[in-house]
Amino acid sequence: MVDEEYTCIVCGKKFYPGQGIVLQRGSLRLFFHSSKCASKFFKMLLDRVDSSCINNAALVLIKDLEKSRAERGNKKVIA
Repeated sequence: MVDEEYTCIVCGKKFYPGQGIVLQRGSLRLFFHSSKCASKFFKMLLDRVDSSCINNAALVLIKDLEKSRAERGNKKVIA
């Protein structure tokens, strides 16, 4: 029997470990029952945060993702 139960911070829906999305960074713990709620939260967060606070980090992340995608290449596998 599962004792622990989480509550989605966006919609309030209850869910159990192994379901939903749980993000932890330091003492901050974020609980989302679905990717839709997580996306909604981060869109609202981006609207509230000053752009100068995240521009550099976002640009570095974009470059890292582009580099990773280029290294993988567009390999088409035909089975």
